Amino acid sequence: NEGRPIAIGLEDLLAGLEKHWNDDASDLNRGRIFANELLKYQKFEKAETVFAKIVAKGGLQGDDWLALGVTQLQLEKLDKAESTLKGAQNIMKTNPFPSLHLAKVYKAKKDEAGERAAVLKAIEIEPNAVDAWGYFFQLEHEKNGEEAAIKAVEELAVGEKAGKTSAPYIAIQGFFAQEEENREKAITWAKKAVERN
Repeated sequence: NEGRPIAIGLEDLLAGLEKHWNDDASDLNRGRIFANELLKYQKFEKAETVFAKIVAKGGLQGDDWLALGVTQLQLEKLDKAESTLKGAQNIMKTNPFPSLHLAKVYKAKKDEAGERAAVLKAIEIEPNAVDAWGYFFQLEHEKNGEEAAIKAVEELAVGEKAGKTSAPYIAIQGFFAQEEENREKAITWAKKAVERN
């Protein structure tokens, strides 16, 4: 009331948010706020419980399913995460992130074919998704080396949909920009991205 900031402890914050949700459990937004704070502070077990309740109570937003799947992935509940993320994929047909997180599930399961297929699906859904192109480049780089990864991205970066986006080049540029000794490579790919754009 007097305009001074209040410091609140984490446990008090979470307890307050949980009470707020319990006061009206039919208000799914209260649950979402609580669950997202739990995620933020890496309280994954409790976050999974809250997101599962939201989904069970009719949380038909794909974001609820996606958040539940990501939480299950963090907990290494891979079969549950796979099912949940497939549900998110069915709801969010134009969003690449359920597919990208599915790729992470398949990576954890050591299913290379599934991982690759999920990443390609993310690119197909949203050719402008730099994260999807970055994941694809990293995947190819780890498996076949830099030259083969560049070739794979360039081959995929043509065609009706992908041929119009600079995202593949931005992704490669981002990969090389992480280390000072690759600065020239990063600049080369940034120029290609600008040309494509």
